[in-house]
Amino acid sequence: MYQTKATGPVGDVPPAAGCIMCDSLYVKPDGGLPCWDDVGEGLILRTLDEEALIAGREEPIFSSPHLVAIRRAFLEGRAPHPEFCSRCPVYGHGVARNTHPRVINNLHIEPAYLCQLACPQCFTPKQRLGLKKPPYYMTLEFYRGLLSQLRSEGIEHIRVVHFEGRGEPLLQKKLGEFVIATKELFPNAFVMATSHGNFKYQPWMHTSGMDLLRFSADGAYEESYQKYRIGGKLEKVLKLMADIKANRPQYPDSPLRVEWKYILFEWNDSEEELKRAGGLALERDATLRLCLTHTPGRSKRVPDEAALDQLAQLIPGARPEMTFQLRDAPPVSKGSPLTSEYVEGLLFAALACYGRKEPGRAKEFVLEALELGTDLDFSAPDFQMSTLWKEKFAEVTTALFCPATASGLANIAYSLHRWEAAESFFRRYLELAPAAEDRQKIEGKLFELEAENRRRRAVERTLEARAEAAAAVRAEEDATFFAEEVESLLAEALASYRGGASGRAEGLLRDAVELETDLEFDAAEVALSTLWNGRLREVVAALHSPATASGLANIALHLHQWRAAETFFRRYLQLAPTAEDRQKIESTALELAVGNRLKGPVDRAAEASARQRRRAVAAAVELDGGIPKIVRRWPRALPWLRRQVAQGARPQTLLQLARLREAEGDARTALHWLDAALRRGAPAEAATLDWRERLSKLAG
Repeated sequence: MYQTKATGPVGDVPPAAGCIMCDSLYVKPDGGLPCWDDVGEGLILRTLDEEALIAGREEPIFSSPHLVAIRRAFLEGRAPHPEFCSRCPVYGHGVARNTHPRVINNLHIEPAYLCQLACPQCFTPKQRLGLKKPPYYMTLEFYRGLLSQLRSEGIEHIRVVHFEGRGEPLLQKKLGEFVIATKELFPNAFVMATSHGNFKYQPWMHTSGMDLLRFSADGAYEESYQKYRIGGKLEKVLKLMADIKANRPQYPDSPLRVEWKYILFEWNDSEEELKRAGGLALERDATLRLCLTHTPGRSKRVPDEAALDQLAQLIPGARPEMTFQLRDAPPVSKGSPLTSEYVEGLLFAALACYGRKEPGRAKEFVLEALELGTDLDFSAPDFQMSTLWKEKFAEVTTALFCPATASGLANIAYSLHRWEAAESFFRRYLELAPAAEDRQKIEGKLFELEAENRRRRAVERTLEARAEAAAAVRAEEDATFFAEEVESLLAEALASYRGGASGRAEGLLRDAVELETDLEFDAAEVALSTLWNGRLREVVAALHSPATASGLANIALHLHQWRAAETFFRRYLQLAPTAEDRQKIESTALELAVGNRLKGPVDRAAEASARQRRRAVAAAVELDGGIPKIVRRWPRALPWLRRQVAQGARPQTLLQLARLREAEGDARTALHWLDAALRRGAPAEAATLDWRERLSKLAG
C-alpha cells in the first residue's frame, strides 16, 4: 500500500522487474534478515551481530553481497533464488534500478516475536515458545545501531518504517522510543505499526511521532471477530480506537492516524455487518480498510478486486486493499516457512519426548511432522517407528525439501542410535543447506557415523554369511565372534550405567540384545520395564550364550531388577552347567529367589492378608533353610524361629524378614532380624545403620 512506484532509470542503468527486496529490508528480533516474509522467511540471508552493530563494527547491511546479488540478478533478467521466487507472493512487486540504492522504500521491523492471540493461520502462544529460541524482542540499542549503520552506509531516506511481523509489535514496551529514534535519524520517514489492538491507550501513541496505527479486527460483532482473532476481544480494539480519538485534542501536533484493517471472511462479509463496521470506524475517526485474503475461509461473496471496489463504495469511509497472493499454494502449504517452522517445532517436541521416555507421544509428533514435511503417506494406524528408522529412511530422505526437517529427523535418529538413518538425514541437511553455519560440526558427526555404519555393516555381512553357510548350526568361529561382541557391548553398558551415562548404556544394551537374540526393541523399551518384565521370558528363551545371560544378570542386579537378575542367572546356569563359578552363581540366584519371594509381601504389607504373608515367608524360608513347618504357627513359633533361622539363614533372607516385620508393625522382631543379618555378613552401609537406629527407637 505504501510502496512508491518506479519513475524511471537511475543514471545509465535501465530499471528491471524485481521484487520488494530490491529496495527494502526486513529485520527480525534476533537480527535475522529474511528474504521478505512467508516464503522468503525460509531463506535467512544473514544474521546481524548486535554487539558489532551497537559498536559500529558490523559489515554493510543494505549494500551487503546478499542484497546486491538479488538486485544484480533482476537487472540481468533472472530470478535470484528460483526455488523460492517461484512461490513467493512479492515476486514481481518491485523494480530493480541499480545494485546500490540510497533510498529504502520499506524498512520492515519485527520488534517482537511473541503474541497473545492464536489466529488459525499463525501459531498459538505456547507453540511460539517451542518453535524459536530467544531473543523474542528486538532491543532499542539494536534498533538504534541499525539506523545508525544504514545512515553511515549512505542511505539518504527511508520512505516507510513498518513495525509488523510474526509477533505483536505493541508487546515491545519501548515501541514509542523506537518511533522517536526513527524520527531522529530519518525525520521524513513515514512510521506505522500493524497490531491486533488488544491493548490500553498509551500517550506515546500521540507523542512519539507515529504516523499510522493499523488495528486488525475482522468483524463488527464479538462472535464473528473471535472466529479468527482467537483470544482477542473486539471491545478492547474499539475502546483503544475511541481513546486515541478522545486524547487527540491534547496533542494537536500529533500526526497519528488510525486504520481498521478488516479481512473479509465467509462469516463477516454480510452487508449489514460491514455497514456496522463502517459506522463504528467513522465514530472513532478511523479509516476502514476492507481486505481480501488468500487464507482458508476467505470471502466467497467478494472473490476479487473488482467486487472489493464495488463493495467499498457501499460502505461510507471504507477503502479497498489487497493482500499479496501466494503463487500455486496457500501460505500453510507444504514447504512454506510457516509450515517449516511448525514442522521444526514438532520434531523438537518429539526429541524431548524421547528424552523423557515417552515414545508414544514422540511418534505422534514425528508422524505429524512427516505428513507436513513430505509428500509421503504415514496415516496407517499400525505404522511402526522401527520401519521409519530401518526401512523407509532412504525414501523419506529423498522426499525432504526443508533443511530444518532433515536436521530434526537426523538428531532424533542420532539420539536413538539409528546410525544409518542419522547419516542419511544429516547428508540431506547439508545438501539442502550447503552454506549452513554448523556445516563443519555436521561433517564431523558424519565422519563418526560413517565409521560406525561401516562397523555395523560388517557385522550384518557376517550375519548374512553365517545364515547362508549354516542355516541350522551356528559356526563355532562366528558364535565366538558374536559372543565376544555382545559381551563387550554389555560390559560397556554396565560401565556406562555405573558412570551415570544411562542414555549411552541403554543404546548399547539394546544393540547387545538385538545382536544376540534377533529381537527388536524401540529405544525407549530398554530404559523402561519392557526388557526386565514384559518381554523377560521372550528374551531369556532367545538367549544362547552364557556370557550374555551373565552380562544381563549383572546389569539387572545393578539396576535392582531382582526378578530379572534371578531369571538371567538361572539361564546362565542352564547354558553353562559346568561353569567354574557355578557354586557362587547358585548362591546368588538362591539369595535373589528368597528376596523375590518376600519382596511382594514387603511392598504390599498393608494390603496382603496374614495368610498371604505366611505363605510368602514359608516359601522363602523353605528355599533358604528347608524348614517350612515353623511358619504355619507364625507368629507363635517366633522364639524358636529366631534361634533356628538366625543361625543359618542368608543375610538377604534376614533383611527381607526384618522389612516384613517392620511393615507389620513389629519393630522389636524387625530389629532382631536386622541384627542377625549384620552378624551374618550383610553390608553395614549408612542406610542400614540409620534403619537400625530407627528400629531401636521404635522398639524402645
